[in-house]
Amino acid sequence: MNAPIAFLLFFAFLGLFDKIRNNKWGLAEELDKGLTTMGSLAFSMGGIYCAALLLGEHLSRWLETHHLNLPFDLSIITSSVLATDMGAYTISSQISAQHSVVVFSGILLSSMLGTTISFTLPVAIGSTSKENLSTLMHGFVYGIISIPFALFFGALVMRMPSALLWKNLLPIIVICTLLCVSIIKAKSLTIRIFSGLGTFIQILSCLLFGLIIFEIYRGETILFDISSIHEILLIVLKICTIVCGSFVFSKLILRYFMNQILFFAHKLKINEFAIIGLLLNCVTSISMLSIFDKMDKRGQMMNAAAAVTGSYFLGGQLAFVAAMENGSILAYMAAKILGGIISIAIVSFFCPPVEE
Repeated sequence: MNAPIAFLLFFAFLGLFDKIRNNKWGLAEELDKGLTTMGSLAFSMGGIYCAALLLGEHLSRWLETHHLNLPFDLSIITSSVLATDMGAYTISSQISAQHSVVVFSGILLSSMLGTTISFTLPVAIGSTSKENLSTLMHGFVYGIISIPFALFFGALVMRMPSALLWKNLLPIIVICTLLCVSIIKAKSLTIRIFSGLGTFIQILSCLLFGLIIFEIYRGETILFDISSIHEILLIVLKICTIVCGSFVFSKLILRYFMNQILFFAHKLKINEFAIIGLLLNCVTSISMLSIFDKMDKRGQMMNAAAAVTGSYFLGGQLAFVAAMENGSILAYMAAKILGGIISIAIVSFFCPPVEE
């Protein structure tokens, strides 16, 4: 067990202790809030994870007989559109020959660009009011711009060979550039595409989850391996526990350090809801979206940008990375923290505060 996981587990047990004491410290409700994510995590991740294992096996066999002469690893493509815990790492670990590429693509890239495309952006579009949608999309552009810098730093931390790094970083720069151009030049079309993508992922999750339930109660698994089902359920439990600890930790920060939060809000020239959103972003961008409409425009852009690179570094993805690649925790957290800082710095430079 590494230090960040042990730290968050402490707060999860603190919430559990408060639940025994009938919520005397007001922390048990945060524990309950984290526990409610278990069902949605199992629902959204279960089928897709098992399907990703199956897809990875087929891709691995196909690559053994068909030698592609791509200038970069094939997993760069899958990790650019899938989140870390929604199949990207699983596929990368099966088709990438080098371990450093598995971490770079299946964890670092997918936790930023893959999570943004397959999860954060579709959910954000569906939950943001129309008057704030333009600000949200511009904020995502600033976050996407910072992805190559965060990946470069993460690769340095894990000591990835420079030739291998640049070979796989260049296509990511191209993808990020095209994505930014599409948001700026064809915003309406891009919004419709990502809204449709979000709907497709939701339907796919439902169908695959239903298939898993059917195979379990049928008593014989044909498509999915029963061991993969047990594996994802264990991962979901670990993620949920870390999310509980993150919620309890965030609650204590908001309770005892509000003066410091207001100080940073003043320094960044954003309102208090925006600085609270940045704190919530560390756990999950979904919590940040619940107060997005209460933020000022500059704060909204900062939060949208940070959601691309810095979100989840203390949340469920951290638990997933710890379960699958415990030795990569430092590179993951370093890339996420730096990416979030760069995103906020870019917004600060290009979006001066509006004088009231």
